[in-house]
Amino acid sequence: MKKFVFVLTIVLVCMMLVSCGSAQRKRNGSVSSSENGSEGTEQVEEPHWSEKAAKPMTWDEAKKHCETLNEKDFSDWRLPSKNELLSLRHGNQSDFGDTETFWTSELVGGEGSEMVRTVEFRFGRKESYSKSQTFFVRCVR
Repeated sequence: MKKFVFVLTIVLVCMMLVSCGSAQRKRNGSVSSSENGSEGTEQVEEPHWSEKAAKPMTWDEAKKHCETLNEKDFSDWRLPSKNELLSLRHGNQSDFGDTETFWTSELVGGEGSEMVRTVEFRFGRKESYSKSQTFFVRCVR
């Protein structure tokens, strides 16, 4: 019986190690990998966020703003996805203190659509609005 419990324990420990995956995320954003018996570290870059635009703008203006933005020595900015924006929400505001509604890159119904998803930080609402409405933008890279 003791031998059975010992073997079962070994099997469970091995299963846990495998299920924890071949990659383990560290606090600094890197991923430590131990696949195929090799050890290595791959750097996973966290998103960088721009300053909030000075004023609300239409979706087309927001998209152009991100595409032409040169900030913090970077010029490869884009509109964020809904999930990227939602990752900033804590309580009733963003990590930056934003409470307003912000544009996302997500068109409702695909290319050619006039409706775009937005994220409103104060209440956490995810709505769809016409591209002609005006909201804030915070670009991501």
